Amino acid sequence: MGVFAEIDSNGICVALLETSQNMASVSMITVADYDPALIGKRWDGAAFGLPVPASLLEAKAAKTQAIRDYFERVVQSVKAAAAPYEIATWETQRTEYMAWQADPATPTPYVSALAAARGLTVPELMAKIAPKVAGFATIQGTQHRLEKLVEAATTIAEVEAITW
Repeated sequence: MGVFAEIDSNGICVALLETSQNMASVSMITVADYDPALIGKRWDGAAFGLPVPASLLEAKAAKTQAIRDYFERVVQSVKAAAAPYEIATWETQRTEYMAWQADPATPTPYVSALAAARGLTVPELMAKIAPKVAGFATIQGTQHRLEKLVEAATTIAEVEAITW
């Protein structure tokens, strides 16, 4: 008794049924609500995933959006651990770090003041800034690499095979 989704042999929701009968079948699963948006989505045994793309362009668009959504969540989780005023200084810290890396004699007014306030030397603070700069570069680089793989894919199967 309830709402059921019919799942085909490929794991795709092909129909919804609201009934007072018990639908004991391997191809029928109980769902919370009668939601037509489930039709065409893939069931992985625990949850519904991305809809089945109708074309290569749709598959690429969906995968690219999934990649961007994922990496946005990663960046937001990093930012969640910092105060807003601190986040506002990250670009200044990055700029001064990059200049200091090229020439340690380069003036770094913000980082120098921050280091002094924290009781650190500029090199000690730069050593703390370095992994954060590299971390964000890694996040962005990984996202771009995955997007290029999507762009280069020539079949829906190639797009679906891209994971991270």
